[in-house]
Order: sequence, then structure tokens, then C-alpha cells
Amino acid sequence: MDFNLFQPPSDEEKQEWNRRLVGKYILDADEPAAMEEDQVVRTNTLRDPKQVLLPNAPMTRDYIPNRMNIFVTEDKRCESITFC
Repeated sequence: MDFNLFQPPSDEEKQEWNRRLVGKYILDADEPAAMEEDQVVRTNTLRDPKQVLLPNAPMTRDYIPNRMNIFVTEDKRCESITFC
């Protein structure tokens, strides 16, 4: 993949990721889904770098403006996304 870790995504890219992920369930590629597939996004389809963060999960503090942080609920539904 050809990208610069220190080049933050554009506002349009951020909005597109929010539209695609918020409210959906974020599951691993092989994780079974009890809901409709249109409500699921598989981690292997997400851009890198990324981290999926459950409530109270430790979060790395290094600054990588291109990293997508996906905050999910206990049942893995996406609540919000930040980049850093």
C-alpha cells in the first residue's frame, strides 16, 4: 500500500468512512455474524493503519495522523471514528 503515515486523510475521506462505518458492526473476517451482512463491516476490508477499540481498551499514544481509530460498543457496533 502506498501512503504516508503522517499525511492525514482529507475531510471527504473522513466523512466517507464515518458514513460507511458508524452504526455498523465491525467484525473480524472469520467472525460469525448474527445480524444481516449489510450491517457488518469486516476488518480485512478496512484501510490500514487502523485500530478497533472496545470500551476501556488501551489505546496507543503515538501520533500517526493517518491511523483510523474505530470506537465500538461491547457488541462491536461502531460509535465513532477518529484519525490520529
